[in-house]
Amino acid sequence: MNAPDHLRYQKRLLRVLQHVEAHLNDAMELSDLAAVANFSPFHFQRIFTAFMGESPQDYIRRLRLERAANQLLVHRRRSVLDIALANGFETQHGFAKAFRKHFGMNATQWRSDKSFWRWNGYHWEWRPESKAGQIPRMPRPETPPALLYAPERLAALHAAHQGERPECIVSMTVCQLPSYHVASFRRRGIELERPLAHWHEVLQWAALHGLAGSDGIGICIVHDNINITPDSMLRIDTGLVVPADFPPDGVTTRVDTAAGRYLVVSFAGRLDEEAVANAYLWQHWFDDNHYEPDDRPLIYRAPYQPLHTDADARYRFDICIPVRLR
Repeated sequence: MNAPDHLRYQKRLLRVLQHVEAHLNDAMELSDLAAVANFSPFHFQRIFTAFMGESPQDYIRRLRLERAANQLLVHRRRSVLDIALANGFETQHGFAKAFRKHFGMNATQWRSDKSFWRWNGYHWEWRPESKAGQIPRMPRPETPPALLYAPERLAALHAAHQGERPECIVSMTVCQLPSYHVASFRRRGIELERPLAHWHEVLQWAALHGLAGSDGIGICIVHDNINITPDSMLRIDTGLVVPADFPPDGVTTRVDTAAGRYLVVSFAGRLDEEAVANAYLWQHWFDDNHYEPDDRPLIYRAPYQPLHTDADARYRFDICIPVRLR
């Protein structure tokens, strides 16, 4: 397959991925998905599996199970049956069978047994060695020990775990956000660990299209819970807010973020300090307020700013966590 064909197929498949994400609870036949990509069902099945590493049916099933797994953790008052039905499963028995096959444990264990989770230096993650039979995880890039175990970093993490608000959190506000129209690049896998590489790509694209300027707004849409989804299958859209009539360019894809209520956390600091901010937010803020995370994707919103290679460089951005009243 030559480069133009590869890019054209990617864009057609991305239409399918966006369709699946928007209709995850609905019944989706292979022929319907093939029509979205303008392929025959046979050709679509082949192309999708080659590009994604899993069949369309497996992809949809995995997204439903991973979303259910996330809801089990953050919506603890919802019953397992309610979560199963809300994620496209017709019976609790069918959900239980699929969940155990995928994660190697039942939903109650997943929700309650802390021995399945460990702190990896940045966040809590599901331990792949906990049970046999679960999907494999790709190893994350090694974190330099000098950064991971720096005394000041460990002290800041400890303080955040104890409920002390870190200095890198400038402000926190629950407010309504509009839908942003974004020219974006879809990225998958452990590239999620390389946010500066994503922003560099956006800056280059913006310069080519005359959009470089201090009034630009960068958007990063994180579709998955990095504690649950295998590293090789993480989905992230990174791009720049553009006018609704901005013409297609053959490289980026248009994505509209979900409008609604968000906890907007204004962050200012080194990138490695985000782990401290997240430790405080997820272990204390939600416990002390009347909100819980919603199922919309998490959004990073950043002003147009240059990149710095200095390890001590400081950045400003907003962490926008979708929320709803309990």
